[in-house]
Order: sequence, then C-alpha cells, then structure tokens
Amino acid sequence: MSNLKATLSALMKVVKAENTELRSGVYTTMKDTLSAKSNLMKQLEAGLQSEVGAQDKPALAEDLKRLESILKENDYLMKSAINSVRLAYKQLSVIRNTEKKVGAYNRFGKTLYMEDQHGLRNKLV
Repeated sequence: MSNLKATLSALMKVVKAENTELRSGVYTTMKDTLSAKSNLMKQLEAGLQSEVGAQDKPALAEDLKRLESILKENDYLMKSAINSVRLAYKQLSVIRNTEKKVGAYNRFGKTLYMEDQHGLRNKLV
C-alpha cells in the first residue's frame, strides 16, 4: 500500500507540472512530462490491481478523484493548445497565399517584375 501511495504522490506531482506547463504555454519539457506520466500511470494501474484491499478503497477514492479532476483539466488545456497551434498554422498559410497574390502590374494589366523595369525600381511599392 505504501508503494501505491508513493506512486500516486509522484503521479500527482507530474500531473501538476503538466498543468503548469500547459497554462504557461511553454511546451519544451512536455515530452519528458508525458513520458513520466505514462510510466507512473502504468505503475498505478498495476498497483491498484494487486495491492488494494477492500479496506483501502475509501482512503484512495479521494486521492483518485483529485487526480481525475486535474487530468480532465489537463485534457481540456491540451485540446485548447492543439487547436491554437492548428489555428496558427492555418493563419500562416493564409498569409503565405496572400503574399503570392500581391504584385505590381503595368498599365496593360500584365504582371510587372522588378528585373523587367530597372528604371522604375525606386517607384514601385
């Protein structure tokens, strides 16, 4: 049971660290955090299947509820972060495509290239 409590405590620390990373928007250590969380979740699952007796369940229920609450919040924050990155990529794509459409034209409506009009180089915007 003490091994299970230690695993649960370590998992809570990792999940809180993940929460802090998601809230701050700094994802540089996220890979390590997710790896540690995955390993601790596996240990917790194995411990819950083997070590928990009927008398221990009420004591663990409260800790597991707190863990579940933070995990749900992290899930929401992670989805928001992913959607933000997708939106940023979409906006960059729009900007790149707009840049391709902007150009200068001569009085006949043909595309004007800088190398074609050396004398007008300073006059083009």
